[in-house]
Amino acid sequence: MRSYLASWPVAVVLCGLAVLGVRAAENEGHVAQSEKDKEIVAKQGPAYALKTCVVTGEALEEGAVDYIYKDRLVRLCCKGCIKKLEADPAKYLAMIDKAAKDAPPAKPKSDAGAVKEAPVAPGGCGGCGGCGGCGDGCCQ
Repeated sequence: MRSYLASWPVAVVLCGLAVLGVRAAENEGHVAQSEKDKEIVAKQGPAYALKTCVVTGEALEEGAVDYIYKDRLVRLCCKGCIKKLEADPAKYLAMIDKAAKDAPPAKPKSDAGAVKEAPVAPGGCGGCGGCGGCGDGCCQ
């Protein structure tokens, strides 16, 4: 009888670990932490179309959560939104997909339109020769 009572706590702990293992396997998402997660955030983050939490609609501010669901980035306002997302992921992923589809196409980065400084000519002019014709206001 005594050996049975001594092994009881071990059995309870093992059952508890088994349940946690099953629950961890059921969850298909997690807060971004690993190197792979960081790569997903780096790749998908710039094109992420929403500026608000997909669950609450609140603005994504400092402290927002980058959540990875089946290798997809989902930005949430807080960890409290994770359970709601996991309860109906198709609904929220569809909202993200719609926002991405409706977003204007990203403009390629270029230096077109960038203001470049002209070399300074003698007399402090920006290179126009002091006539005021360059329009930069240095000679007027």
